[in-house]
Amino acid sequence: MDASLETFQQQIMQLESSWFWFLIAAIGFISFFSWLKGFRALHKARIIENVPTSLIRSAVQGYVELIGDSAAMDGPPIIAPLSKKECLWFRYRIEEHRRSNKRSYWHVIEKATSDALFLLRDDTGHCVIDPDHAEVTGAEFNSWRGSSRWPASFTGMTRSNWFLGGRYRYSEWRLHAHQPLYAIGQFRTVGGGTDFSPIREEVRELIRKWKHDPETLAKFDSDGDGHFDQQEWENLREAAHQQVLKSRVEQSAAPAVHTMKKPEDGRPYLLSTENPEKLSGKYRWQSRFLVISAVLASAMTLFMINIRVIG
Repeated sequence: MDASLETFQQQIMQLESSWFWFLIAAIGFISFFSWLKGFRALHKARIIENVPTSLIRSAVQGYVELIGDSAAMDGPPIIAPLSKKECLWFRYRIEEHRRSNKRSYWHVIEKATSDALFLLRDDTGHCVIDPDHAEVTGAEFNSWRGSSRWPASFTGMTRSNWFLGGRYRYSEWRLHAHQPLYAIGQFRTVGGGTDFSPIREEVRELIRKWKHDPETLAKFDSDGDGHFDQQEWENLREAAHQQVLKSRVEQSAAPAVHTMKKPEDGRPYLLSTENPEKLSGKYRWQSRFLVISAVLASAMTLFMINIRVIG
């Protein structure tokens, strides 16, 4: 038997029972977590490969893949908090270097992610992107260090300044305008007569509101006795129906607005500056690595149990 293997077996046998089972539980958790993350990464790769790319103007309502370029919406510019650079989306993290006994580590003291809206444009139109809860990849990344909680200036990460020290470490991810943008998520068109619910539901909802408005109800109480006969109820329903129809005509005249957000059914919501082929390949490699890690962790768990329990 190899000497190193024999030494390992002796160390396993000499471990206290509580520590042994804690180690088994930790490795088992790593194995389970790697399996889970690995299959999720494979699921994302398959979705990217299987969902066809749509044009904004002709996209169906539902889960859609779009490819175009990024652009800002009208209004004040979005400024990344650490670098002070103008962008469309940002995520940042500030860490403090701490020591505890003989151990040193980086502790996160502040982090945040932008939820401001921006646009994806293709040759047929533009779509409003809500980045809330999106998994963003391919963003521009900078990391640097400094001596104050908030950076006094932006230097970015270079080999010459990274090891100069500083109690605080700053990390920032950004999406900028005029970059290629890939998006897959829940697509919906609002306005332009495309998002109406059944007319009966709208009429019922309007009547429900009028019932809680005595002033409006009084207009349909023709004899003023405080009670509605059948004809008065018919007049009220007809008035509600006409008002809903008028509202629909006005909404149909308004331009349609296309939007994308996180799907409610749990499917992935992905935004990336990378093309779908490259993005899918990354998820497949990530899946392979995680599954191999899970197999090795499972094998290690079984091997340790065999040494300690079965002997």
